[in-house]
Amino acid sequence: MYLCTSPSHFFVLLCLGTSFLAATASPLPVVGHNPGHPESSTSASKISSSDEYKVNVYVGIIDTDSKDEWSFLIFAELDLMLGAEIPGKHYGSSINKHTSKVDEKSTEKPFDGSKDNLIPRTQIYKNFWGQLQYGIDVLPLGSMVFESQAQGEDTIKSMPDRIKLPFAAAKKGGGFMDYILLVLEDMTKKGHDKSQGSMSTYRLMYEERYNQVSKEVFGVDLKP
Repeated sequence: MYLCTSPSHFFVLLCLGTSFLAATASPLPVVGHNPGHPESSTSASKISSSDEYKVNVYVGIIDTDSKDEWSFLIFAELDLMLGAEIPGKHYGSSINKHTSKVDEKSTEKPFDGSKDNLIPRTQIYKNFWGQLQYGIDVLPLGSMVFESQAQGEDTIKSMPDRIKLPFAAAKKGGGFMDYILLVLEDMTKKGHDKSQGSMSTYRLMYEERYNQVSKEVFGVDLKP
């Protein structure tokens, strides 16, 4: 906020107006450790002269003690997130000051990454974000194109039923990074990632972080 000290009413109004314009013109942060919602357009962009519906895609990363705890996809205009998770685990919530723990009220057996699979699911992102006390690293991937908003929502919401992880969490191909890869591969095959920008950007991230994440989260030395 700009500080206005002049007694002139006109100057005060001018300062207030300038402050308002500066605030409203500032884009929402999309990169960095930030408790913010990724930037989305007020309505999804139209591609060329067609009626295709464009959705900006991000990877959200929660880390504790400088370790990647969980990553997932964010579809900004649809306000949906998609990822594979440990059942009953609170990721980065205010329940335990940005650390995670299994819900003590859960009746499920303790999760064993060497035997158990992560469970994919979708959530409304703003609800998840509202529970966070700290931030999420939000990294832009690219965009996906759908025939309509309804098709985009149906596509994302159907993923947990259509795409499952084939291996246990602590095995190659069974982690949360693997699930994101499977989802992006599926969407690319179906023509939603027309430029394949999201797929290529994520592959670089996957190659760079996979080994470190497998060691930190599941205690195994896995190569991408």
